[in-house]
Amino acid sequence: MKSMQNLELMIRLFLVVMALCICVSIQAQISTTYSLRHHAITFKSDRAEIVVDPAITFKYLSSESYSGFDNIRGATFTAKVDSNFTAGGALFERQSTLSPFLSEFALQTSSMPGWGRFKKLDAATWVDNPRTIDIARAIGFLAWSNNRLSTKIEIGAQRFGWSKSPLMLSQEDVPYPSVKFGWVKSNYFADISMNQWVGSKKDGTVGGEYIIRNINKAIISSAGFSNEHCAVALLFGHTLEPAISVVSMAGRFVKNRGFMNYEAATSSTSTSGPSYQIGAGYNGDQFRTGLNFIRTKDGLYGDGEEMVWSNAMIPLGVITGNNTKISSVYFTFKNSDSAKWYFNCEAGLFSNDNFNLNDDFSRFTKGSITRIFSQDWDMGLTITVEAFKGHDPMLGIGVVHGIVRGYEKLLIP
Repeated sequence: MKSMQNLELMIRLFLVVMALCICVSIQAQISTTYSLRHHAITFKSDRAEIVVDPAITFKYLSSESYSGFDNIRGATFTAKVDSNFTAGGALFERQSTLSPFLSEFALQTSSMPGWGRFKKLDAATWVDNPRTIDIARAIGFLAWSNNRLSTKIEIGAQRFGWSKSPLMLSQEDVPYPSVKFGWVKSNYFADISMNQWVGSKKDGTVGGEYIIRNINKAIISSAGFSNEHCAVALLFGHTLEPAISVVSMAGRFVKNRGFMNYEAATSSTSTSGPSYQIGAGYNGDQFRTGLNFIRTKDGLYGDGEEMVWSNAMIPLGVITGNNTKISSVYFTFKNSDSAKWYFNCEAGLFSNDNFNLNDDFSRFTKGSITRIFSQDWDMGLTITVEAFKGHDPMLGIGVVHGIVRGYEKLLIP
């Protein structure tokens, strides 16, 4: 089945990248260490260093009408070879009871944002209880760079712009294969990439699995200017079959720790003008707060069922696709540079033609409190809550791995 074949291909490529890094490193004598501090396994030679870590999320979830678990386990690795090559990747397996919004999204699309299509799905109970899924995710990259030029082979997702939730390309998208070439000089940059997306349209089912009719290829280029106070970039993209062209402009302004981000985009299938996003906030040493507005117009990601600017049938960028309105405020806090406590919350209004439950706008609230009990081992205890109008609020408590070293990445923009 096509979806499983794509997953197997991603896993094989992931393993090839890892094996390549290890083979290069063993040209010199290797020392291997195992530790419960910093990293689980470290391979080191005079030319390379490779570290491997486990990845764990295990939370018990409960609401008034149902309960379950969020269970993610896997492994990640990073590698540096000589002075020009870097590599990395991760492989995750997930069996989870879905949160309120993801339950609604999965019911409509049979897929998960950032993950793709399900490995298996019990069709008999899906309509009555659309909450439990079984899914896997594999990502990996191999990159080379010198002072000005760079190239990157990746199974992952690209990002364009500085917004909290980019319109056209987001690193939270479903992974896909790509080859990217880049150039940078002083504060100027340019790049071009070739990408392969799958699942633009489904065609019936065999044994409960969807058959993917077409594989879509895209060429994307961007260029811009960026320094510590301001940035602007322009993106051009074109899919080959079926054809859609997009253009997007993004930028940011930063002064005295305050910031403003924007992005405006349109496509050859847009029918009601440009889509846009704007955000503003404050970024301190210990906390960040801001607000964000998103408005996507009809046809931005494709015309009707032809979601051609998408991967695994999920539109790139804003996961809910055309005719989406989101207004939200968010707040993140860590108590010190060597933080033991992390707080994160977001609340807002949401509207989309496919996911409206009771009226034109639905309210959502989500947040978490995390206490780090092993900073060296990168592990903490977390309590989460998510409420989406039309669904019972869901509470969660459990153990997470990866919150400390990944915290700065969570503070985008």
